[in-house]
Amino acid sequence: MDKTAKDLIVMHIDGGICSQINFIAYGLAVANLLGGKVRVKFDISWFREDGKDCNGKFARNWDFPKAFPDLPIEIATDAETAAVKKRRFIDLTETSSLDEISAPAYLGGFPKACYNLPGLRKLLSENFRPDLDRQTAEVAEEIAKGPACAVHVRRGDLSVASVAYGVPCSTEYFAKTIKIVRALEPGARFYFFSDEPDYVRDELLPALPADLDSRIVDFNGSDKGYLDLALIAKCGYVIASIGSLGVYGAFLGGGCLVTPKYSLGSLQAMDNVIYLNEDRQLLALRQRKEDRRQVFPGIVKIRWGSKRSLLLFNRIRIDYR
Repeated sequence: MDKTAKDLIVMHIDGGICSQINFIAYGLAVANLLGGKVRVKFDISWFREDGKDCNGKFARNWDFPKAFPDLPIEIATDAETAAVKKRRFIDLTETSSLDEISAPAYLGGFPKACYNLPGLRKLLSENFRPDLDRQTAEVAEEIAKGPACAVHVRRGDLSVASVAYGVPCSTEYFAKTIKIVRALEPGARFYFFSDEPDYVRDELLPALPADLDSRIVDFNGSDKGYLDLALIAKCGYVIASIGSLGVYGAFLGGGCLVTPKYSLGSLQAMDNVIYLNEDRQLLALRQRKEDRRQVFPGIVKIRWGSKRSLLLFNRIRIDYR
């Protein structure tokens, strides 16, 4: 093995801007835990080889440097990546503790959401300074006049049920969450962000109250998701859906978050979070009391059989990519 790779950890990155933030956060947490004993670099080859969502439709670009221009990270060379892969592979889908990680290693898989990693929220929030183009800057100025609520309507590859994310949020979910925000802030204007703005315009908005003060932000597109994330982060209220753009917007901006309960991890590090779970079938499952997770009432523990299926799905997905 190359001696230069003995103290090296390389972390795989893929997906949209929020996935990129999560991978980078874990890499920085590993570097901080191990101090100056190791170098942590990042493998971004996926963006050269794939760079699409699961349906192969919407772009997924390497946007982290655009969103965090002052946060230096090191990119691994192909040779460095190959060297550590041969030595040791750690699947972060299965590894729950950073203490189990040491060099040399290649970190693959999908780590848990980074919301509760010590110190990372402050570091990321302070360094989240993307350069806004003219249209985005104009909307940012409008949002600043407030009160404003961002509504993330995730569609695309998650417009149908997903093994990892569950069932898409219904029209009733958005109606309920908007009612909650209007009760808290009667004068709020609602800014809708979606990878399918036509769905919001043609199907969702007609089902919502006619007097809703709203605007669809539809000019950035999936190739500029980091700009939509910047606008979401500027809103005092954020309504999330499945996916992660809404949650990360509140995570970086500090707004009040209204979110469904789903498998992105618990949000103990975030204040002002309102949970709405409309999955009645899940809540009606007959399970023993000790099988229920106590972190948040109403969330049912994943049975081991389902967990094994999810781990297998993630492994296949990694190998396929």
